[in-house]
Amino acid sequence: MGEKRRKNGTLITQGGLLSAFSIGIALLTLIRHIPATNIIGDEGSGYYCGAYELYMVLLFLAAHSLPDAMGKLIAVRVNRGQYKNANQVFRAGLFFCLSAGILLGGFLFLFSNGIADGILKMSLSRLAMQCLAPALFLSLMASAFRGYFQGMGSMMPTSASKLVGAVIQFVMCLVVGYMVCSYGKKAAMVLNEASYGPSFGAAGVAVGIAVGELFALAFLFLLYSAYNRTFKRQMVRDTTKELESMTSLFGLIGMTMLPFLVNGLLLHSNVLLNQIIYNHGLLSKEQAVLATEYGIYYGKYHILIGIPIAVLTVMAGNFLNVYGKLITRENYHHARRLFTDSLKEILVVSGISTLVLMIISGSFVEILYKGDSVTAIKMLRMGSIAIVFYGLALLSGAALQGYGKIWFSTVTILAGLVVQAVLLKVLMSVTELGIYSVVIANIVFPLVIFVGNLLFLKKCQE
Repeated sequence: MGEKRRKNGTLITQGGLLSAFSIGIALLTLIRHIPATNIIGDEGSGYYCGAYELYMVLLFLAAHSLPDAMGKLIAVRVNRGQYKNANQVFRAGLFFCLSAGILLGGFLFLFSNGIADGILKMSLSRLAMQCLAPALFLSLMASAFRGYFQGMGSMMPTSASKLVGAVIQFVMCLVVGYMVCSYGKKAAMVLNEASYGPSFGAAGVAVGIAVGELFALAFLFLLYSAYNRTFKRQMVRDTTKELESMTSLFGLIGMTMLPFLVNGLLLHSNVLLNQIIYNHGLLSKEQAVLATEYGIYYGKYHILIGIPIAVLTVMAGNFLNVYGKLITRENYHHARRLFTDSLKEILVVSGISTLVLMIISGSFVEILYKGDSVTAIKMLRMGSIAIVFYGLALLSGAALQGYGKIWFSTVTILAGLVVQAVLLKVLMSVTELGIYSVVIANIVFPLVIFVGNLLFLKKCQE
């Protein structure tokens, strides 16, 4: 096993170039929030948070694991020489994304006022929501093309397109965010509404997201156009007479992605759920104050702890790739040793990250950010331990997936959300902690998931 570990390297290096791409994209996506927060301010970050997290929830609702599901179904048919049926899968996925993009994008655009006022209790988030509606459509369409290439046996178009999108988003979020925020500040002076500047800035950052998704989709379409000539020749040689129906393929795609979709949806609704509970619990406060408080939490605390968590997520994915194969081969002895070794690596990376943020959080925040630094520093010193719990939750969840028990992981995530929501409500009702209640709830959320995962893992190993 030691020999195998040396050959495979650490959990960070095991995935090779694709891991490097994944970490780079995740970090670029997170890091762009730092200068964006400086441009639109803590208040603007609060407006942006609600809109962006809702966008992510809708995106996960429709397309989480769609490229993987399509890729698996296309790959099976390509391996059998059924290129016509592989094309049918792609067409079904494309139609699904087109329909979902129109419906969900239209929903986000048309009902943004009701969502911002009634659910989020932050009316000035509506501008950012409306600007993110086309981004939702474009991102869904890109998912279908990524599934096509994954089915052809290549992950590089997926990674390359995400990198193109992330780079464009980084630039455009800052450029458009600054321009629109400046316009909003002028409008605020004329209309005597100080919050227009931050809310317009949040909308400008959202436009940058949409532009990045447009470039990613264009990049994928160009690759598809170039490769499709070869694929058409393969379809001509395909002697398959009976084509699979679109209806049956919709069902297959849905069943393949459903377990992962539910997990991703629950896991990524965490931040949005917290903001909704927080805003509803403090309706006596002005909207600008609520947006500023949550903007500090989201734009500073959440983003900074999110950087090591992004690395831990890639590590957990690399662990799953090896662990799942060992479980399939019933090599339980090596699987247990791999889990133990991986647990040590996760604890080292997450532990060092936690200590660094706790000890030098003051320097980090003051160097990287403008605005309120005292609150953000307190949050990091209090809540950086969440990084360790997220690492443990991700690794134990990956182990459950390795056993094919992804629904067990779904139960623990749901339990984490319920416990977190109840705790946040109680803390806001009986204490004066305010926004720090959200930090405590964010610590408890992954801890509950980890404990639940361990209990289910014990059952799997009996």
